Amino acid sequence: MSPVPRATSSDVFDLQQKIAELAVLPGVSSATGWFREHESQIAHWQMEVAAIPAPPFGESARSQWLAAKFRELELTTAVDALGNVTGLRPGTSPGIVSISAHIDTVFPSGTPLRIRQEGRQLLGAGISDNAAGVAALI
Repeated sequence: MSPVPRATSSDVFDLQQKIAELAVLPGVSSATGWFREHESQIAHWQMEVAAIPAPPFGESARSQWLAAKFRELELTTAVDALGNVTGLRPGTSPGIVSISAHIDTVFPSGTPLRIRQEGRQLLGAGISDNAAGVAALI
């Protein structure tokens, strides 16, 4: 097996330059500003969903929570028999963009989740796994 090539300082500089170029684009700048302004709301959603138990094959409460959040955003919403939630926002182009996250956890039913915030840090079972992804969807 051949070794993985290491990045050179030139590679790192090129990547940093590309990131800097992207960061000043009006759309990117606007988006990062939006996230900064809504950081506390996103953290709230993340903690809220993480506090809902979702053991394997027991995700229905989280499915209903996510469907309600999607309806608040005026998305066309559906929940299938397995608990998968879809939210559709029609666009103006013929293409489709799909963003997804999983809502289940690996914790058995009855696991203490202990969701909490200490300073700016969010802590608890599943807070950085699926809860972060679900909050990002919203």
